[in-house]
Amino acid sequence: MSNAIRNVVRKQTARFRGTNRLTLSRPHFDKASDGDWTHANRQEVAACPRTVQPSRTRVLRVLVVDDNPDFAESSAVLLRMWGHDARVAFSGKVALEAATGFPPHVFLLDIAMPRMSGYELARHCRARFRASLLVAITGYADAVHRALGEQAGFDRYLAKPVDLAALEALLLFELDRVSSPPDGGAETTDRRDTE
Repeated sequence: MSNAIRNVVRKQTARFRGTNRLTLSRPHFDKASDGDWTHANRQEVAACPRTVQPSRTRVLRVLVVDDNPDFAESSAVLLRMWGHDARVAFSGKVALEAATGFPPHVFLLDIAMPRMSGYELARHCRARFRASLLVAITGYADAVHRALGEQAGFDRYLAKPVDLAALEALLLFELDRVSSPPDGGAETTDRRDTE
């Protein structure tokens, strides 16, 4: 791993020492790698410590929806490092279009987005993708917003900065759920039937 990328990881890790939280964005790596995302640089980023091995045969389809491109893209990079098939959308409308051809097992949704809020998007997703796990990832983590999220159809609520251990555990639980449907066959049509 190059010294520049190692320094970015070390600084960001120190920032959240003891919290299992890490905030990395593309600009951090662009600065460290002079914007050169060569195969070698991608391998260096992939060499960052992780606890989930991508060698499993079943992966989750995860759609990250956030109007902050840095957060969405860096989240997708992390999810891919963990072995999942991750895609991004920067608005609710684009997310619904993307989900049609890529039915996600998991939606990671920001709440405060222009034009279509995460709450509104969650209602659309819940109606169309009943078996999907809907996770709010937001800075709005008080009791009022959590209640609004539950009413909108969110299954889980994670506050930013995201606790990576909690996210990882949530995804592993969901991977186990979709890999072992209750009827021994197809995935369930309504996730609320399994909770």
